[in-house]
Amino acid sequence: MSSHRKSSCGSVALLLPLIIWTLLAASFSLFPMETAQAENPPAGPAAGNETRAENRAAQDLAQQASVAGDAGKEHRGKVPLTPAEQQWLASHPVITLAVDDGYPPKNFRNNAGVIDGVNIDFTRLLAEKLGITIQFVGSTWPEALKKAMAHQVDGIVNAEMLEERRPYLNFTDACIVYPMALVTRQGEPGINSLVDFGGRKIAVKKSSAKLAILVKIYPRIQAVEVDTLTEAFHLLMEKKVDGVFDDATVLYHHITENFLTNLKFAYVQTDRHIGHSRIGLRNDAPELVAIFNKAISSITDAERRHIQRKWLDIDLQQDSLFQIEHLPAFTEEEFAWLKAHPVVRVASDPAWAPIEFVDKHGEYQGFAIDYLQRLSDLLGITFEIEKGKTWQELVGQVKNRELDMFSCLTPTPERLSYVNFTRPYLSFPIVIFTRKDMGYVGKLEDLAGMKVGVVESYAIHDLLRTNHPKLDIVPVKTVIDGLKMLENSEIAAFAENLLTGSNYIAQHGFSSVKVGGETPYKNEMSLAVRSDWPQLISILQKASDAVSEEDKAGLYRKWVMLTYHEPKVDYAVIFKVAAGVIVFCGVFFYWNRRLAREVDIRRKLEDSLRLHQEELENIVASKTKDLIESNQRLQAEIGDRRKAYEELHKVEARQSLILRSLPMAFYISQPSDKYGGVWVSGQIEKISGFTAEHFTTDPGFWEARLHSEDRPRVFKVFGGILEQKVIMVEYRWLHADGNYRWFEDNAILVRDENGDPKEIVGIWLDITESKAAQEERLWLGEQLQQAQKMESIGTLSGGIAHDFNNILSAIIGYAELVKQRLTKDSEIWIHQQQVIRAGLRARDLVQQILAFSRHAPQEYKPLKIHLFVKEALKLLRSTIPTTIEIKQSINPDCGTIMADSTQIHQIMMNLCTNAYQAMRETGGVLAVGLNEVEVREDDYLTGLHLAPGRYVMLEVSDTGPGIRPEIKNRIFEPYFTTKDKGEGTGMGLAVAHGIVKSHHGHISVYSEPGKGTTFHVYLPCVAMESNTAEVEVVGTVPRGHERILLVDDEEEIIRISQHILEALGYTVTALNGSIDAWKIFQSNPQDFDLVITDMTMPRMTGAELAKKILQIRPDMPIVLCTGFSEQISEEKAKSLGIK
Repeated sequence: MSSHRKSSCGSVALLLPLIIWTLLAASFSLFPMETAQAENPPAGPAAGNETRAENRAAQDLAQQASVAGDAGKEHRGKVPLTPAEQQWLASHPVITLAVDDGYPPKNFRNNAGVIDGVNIDFTRLLAEKLGITIQFVGSTWPEALKKAMAHQVDGIVNAEMLEERRPYLNFTDACIVYPMALVTRQGEPGINSLVDFGGRKIAVKKSSAKLAILVKIYPRIQAVEVDTLTEAFHLLMEKKVDGVFDDATVLYHHITENFLTNLKFAYVQTDRHIGHSRIGLRNDAPELVAIFNKAISSITDAERRHIQRKWLDIDLQQDSLFQIEHLPAFTEEEFAWLKAHPVVRVASDPAWAPIEFVDKHGEYQGFAIDYLQRLSDLLGITFEIEKGKTWQELVGQVKNRELDMFSCLTPTPERLSYVNFTRPYLSFPIVIFTRKDMGYVGKLEDLAGMKVGVVESYAIHDLLRTNHPKLDIVPVKTVIDGLKMLENSEIAAFAENLLTGSNYIAQHGFSSVKVGGETPYKNEMSLAVRSDWPQLISILQKASDAVSEEDKAGLYRKWVMLTYHEPKVDYAVIFKVAAGVIVFCGVFFYWNRRLAREVDIRRKLEDSLRLHQEELENIVASKTKDLIESNQRLQAEIGDRRKAYEELHKVEARQSLILRSLPMAFYISQPSDKYGGVWVSGQIEKISGFTAEHFTTDPGFWEARLHSEDRPRVFKVFGGILEQKVIMVEYRWLHADGNYRWFEDNAILVRDENGDPKEIVGIWLDITESKAAQEERLWLGEQLQQAQKMESIGTLSGGIAHDFNNILSAIIGYAELVKQRLTKDSEIWIHQQQVIRAGLRARDLVQQILAFSRHAPQEYKPLKIHLFVKEALKLLRSTIPTTIEIKQSINPDCGTIMADSTQIHQIMMNLCTNAYQAMRETGGVLAVGLNEVEVREDDYLTGLHLAPGRYVMLEVSDTGPGIRPEIKNRIFEPYFTTKDKGEGTGMGLAVAHGIVKSHHGHISVYSEPGKGTTFHVYLPCVAMESNTAEVEVVGTVPRGHERILLVDDEEEIIRISQHILEALGYTVTALNGSIDAWKIFQSNPQDFDLVITDMTMPRMTGAELAKKILQIRPDMPIVLCTGFSEQISEEKAKSLGIK
């Protein structure tokens, strides 16, 4: 029994290694390692959309090229011309156009001496559409323009529509719009507008539209005229100018062609008013411009894009930015090498997708091809890819120097003998592909003696042949050939990199093939150049370093989107194996009972199996370690990809933030709609106060909120967009806050490939603040003009006042003399008294005029204003026509107010003038009343915000048409007027309102249409009474016998003053010139006791005379007289020594 049990245990031990081996073998098939496929993975909707968008873009490009190539055949003769236009063309089959032949890439002579370029291709397309011949006459731009304007040719290509050219030329619609740009030296700060460049020098071509732009719009910029752009760039490099201004595409071409890496684009101007490429046609043939415009309008978007991409490699409708700040820093020798080698011949694998391959149209595509194009853009040279050859043939051509470089090659020792390599720009592991029914290949040695397929002349071919001689290597021509042989079991394995192998497995459906193992090798893909061109390898490395990481990531996302699948356990298979093992064990135990006698043999077998078991355990440990390392690499790859997506999302978020921060909204609408209906950006809510749904769901929403006065004009502008293509209109629109705001609407018409209107794309901008600022500037300008007018009046009044005071002095003086010779009971004495009073009143009036015109500080004093009201009415009666009756009801016992008499007079004049103007055409009654009223706390007048107390109320009313209710609240605003221009400034009521407020009073208005208007002015009374009664001075006039020197340039003043003084007993020496007076005083300074002198006199003023006299006799009393002078004051007189 003991022996039997022992035998049984030994049998179990014998079978355990076999069971473990079975499970391990099953596990390798249960955990298949799925391949990383080089197709775009289902990473989410965004990735799928991106893939589909790229495919559509590629198809679009091919289709556009096809359409553009056949444009002439398809459209020739199909431009809709009238019979008269067709007849004109039949009579003029050849059109001659002048052209600037030194303006690449727009128009220039190519290497064959033929005129070529963007504009030339557009013009040739027009000729094909019209079925005519167009001949080009090349010269410099000034010469070409001169020929066209003299009608020596039929027209000129690429001309801006300037006013000075229109008398000679008609201009077609624009074939294309180019942005203008300013190029400066590196290190110069960027600018927001050419206005920022004011005061600096800019080189610009003679007779060009760019020169006209700078001179007319930016006069502060110093324009330096040049004949050619080469001359302009020389001046810029020599720092003789600060910038060069021209077409952005031409500048970019010149910079890249001449490798001017120390320059940059400081400003790109996309203003819609400039950069239009038109054809200027002689204006004595009006049919010609109509014919050409019809041909231009028939150009499709596909044709236009084809020409642009051919010459510019950009789509100008996509607002491309011109940047050269990241060009590589080449040496002079490298620049020279590039200049001498404009074309480099390239070998690219035609069947190594997605890295490089030939598509179904026969064109090279792939990551390496796009990467090569980036380098071409940076270097300004052409990479010419050899077509129609196998990879093996291409390798031979590079070895024989028939080709210059590989676009993508992995370094090996053998290859280093004939090419040099850049640093790798892409890397993928090389793996072993096997059939799914084959176990896992742990290392290449496991395939010893088996057939392993490789692509002939690939890097892995050299590596396996050199490092693994035990493998039976089978060379194939392409990856697809190798996978087919593996699918058909013609080879045991196929060695290829993970990316390309997975790509072709997915594309061709090799369902029985899997990734069956790894190799220690990678495809480190580099640019490889023939070894006798060391300069090129240095240039390519610098250019490769200049390609941004973001650009590389974009290529990676486009061509190399990898998806890894985690291994999955098939537990059903495990259970099947376990059940089989159990059955097998039962059979084994039965068998073991029959073999109990073979104990010794079993022990030996057991030892042998134990050794195998240890080996298997070591294998399992090794494979487990490999799987862990592979998983770690996959996790690292996933982490890198996650970071890349996060960076992409950050970029998208920043772009979205920038769009949201712009103070404008974007919209797209159908040509049949007036607004809305398709799409509106989210900024619409910030600008209008309404969400986008209001505009898109209700087509009439925008129209309903248009200001009624602006609606016809706006509809007219939008209605003309089919002809004008680009429009701009300003209008008022009702904001959500209930106020009308000003908006600027810019829109452009987009047409489809057939030339039919497709949609309207526009920008909506709130310009309310800029409008308000503009109105404020106008208001300030008018205010300045008014101030200058008042200053002129003040100057004029001062001059008049001096002469008028001299006249009044004579009148008052002679009246006083006559009065002294009469008795008070004489009627003539009474008359003379009235003359004197009138003269004094005139003197006061002159002072009031001076105070008003000079804006002198106001003098507030107690006044009885009824006298000033009556005086103003007398003045008005002489100026107001008799059709207007003046009625007055003035209470002379009104209280006293603290006021400035000039301002009270101004209130009366302004209110009465306003009333007169209201009745000027129809006549009527002007009524003026003055009364004293009491305002109590419970009085209704408290609503006027007046403190309780006594007030003088001035009432001015008219029987005119009255004031409309809608403008009643605005009549006191400065410069508000309903009168025609030139009939009023709008300041009368505003000034009256200001004066009343400065007197702590109140002014109100009551008016009804058709019933006239009444103004009430309330001015507070003061406690003290003003004694306005004239008190006659009684007494004897002092007399004397002193000697007086009297000086004045007015003969009348001298005569009357001398007469009065001599009548009082004084001895008077009267002179009418200050020079004569100085001579007499200088000769006899002790002969005088007093000097009386006028201030304003020719040759020497009274102040100068006084100063000279005081130098001789400092104790001399001097009386300095003046009717009006801004040159003298009491303080200045005291400073001269006058006491």
